[in-house]
Amino acid sequence: MSAPSRRDNIVDLDVLDIERRRAVGPRHVAPILLTCHTAESGYHAATAMDDVFLADFRETLDEAAQRLLMFSDAEASARPAPAKWSKKEIVGHLLDSASNNHGRFVRAQLQDDLVFPGYDQDAWVRVQRYQDRRWVDLVRAWHAYNHQIANVMQAADPHALARPRARHNLHELALKPVPASEPVTLEFFMRDYVEHLKHHLAQALP
Repeated sequence: MSAPSRRDNIVDLDVLDIERRRAVGPRHVAPILLTCHTAESGYHAATAMDDVFLADFRETLDEAAQRLLMFSDAEASARPAPAKWSKKEIVGHLLDSASNNHGRFVRAQLQDDLVFPGYDQDAWVRVQRYQDRRWVDLVRAWHAYNHQIANVMQAADPHALARPRARHNLHELALKPVPASEPVTLEFFMRDYVEHLKHHLAQALP
């Protein structure tokens, strides 16, 4: 497929902070660094969501939205292979991930554990028929919902973020699974969410 070019269906995203983007400069869709696990130290997470992480998340959303809207509706509908998701389905999946994790991030501040139900990702994409949706509408919804999640992260109680949770199912939910025998924090889970988002953006924006 040839490189995308700007098209008539490109729309301005009102939530973009142009001055902040100029001050920070362009960002690349690339994985962030998560805290590491070693046999000696176990999992460690910082005590708060820092401004650099949140700025990077928001900048990633804004830059990716502009790049995604450079594709036409037909290009966004094309599947690279029969069993592979199209760009529409990738963004639809990221919208599903946002809706599920939004609730998890809020409930995690109101309960002691990090145990949450999963969902059948392929079935959600199929049932919602993202292939039939307008590309611009999908990108707008994904972009706005994730800015809401960034606000949830920023407003999160520092104690809820940093408190180790002995009970969790991040061995099932996280992009980088954490063994059930190891405690983990809400901050780790939030950072893992952003890495998952960047992982799929790299598929939609090779």
